[in-house]
Amino acid sequence: LEDACLEWRVFAGDSFPVTLALSGMTLNELQGRIHNFDEFPEAVNEVDFSADYTFIEPDYGNDLPPSAEDFTCGNSQHPLDDITRGERLIKTVYETIRNSPHWNQSLLLVTYDEHGGFYDHVAPPTVTPPGDGVSDEDNVFHHFTFDQLGVRVPAVVVSPLIPRNLVDGTLYDHSSLLATIEAIFGLKPLTRRDAAATSLINLLSLSTPRADAPTDIGRP
Repeated sequence: LEDACLEWRVFAGDSFPVTLALSGMTLNELQGRIHNFDEFPEAVNEVDFSADYTFIEPDYGNDLPPSAEDFTCGNSQHPLDDITRGERLIKTVYETIRNSPHWNQSLLLVTYDEHGGFYDHVAPPTVTPPGDGVSDEDNVFHHFTFDQLGVRVPAVVVSPLIPRNLVDGTLYDHSSLLATIEAIFGLKPLTRRDAAATSLINLLSLSTPRADAPTDIGRP
């Protein structure tokens, strides 16, 4: 990211965001790239908001001791929490972007890291393994080589350059986000997995941004 001069920011709703577990993120926090989510609406409404890529992390609620550690009172939509808090987060993010000066150049991806424990009748397909080796042999319990996807997770892609009511049946995976960023900003793939992943670029098929997207999506 640094080599490509890509400006990015993280807006975290949690006091201990998982983002900080990534290598180098503590330094990035000191350099001012990680912000509280409360700053998001004001930042995005600045005419000169310059972040090319923004990652939004939810509030996980009661997930650390001495709490009940059951994810309640957050907005990450983890069981056992009330999902309407997460819907309110999505509403806030969408409406902020929709009513900002940057709507016409925006792409919002709402997705999840897991499937929520629900049954999926479709067997997960095979996929190109990353091929980047094992960082810690102590984490290898079942000799899984990451050559198979997991169960499906929800994903919603929002942009004024996407046709109305489009439902896409293309096979994507989490590395499709990487593939999309790499395609837009001319970055090299990290592994063979994201090099082979389908990007979301083909969804942005309109030449003129839509103006009919709702400015208010109602109360969760």
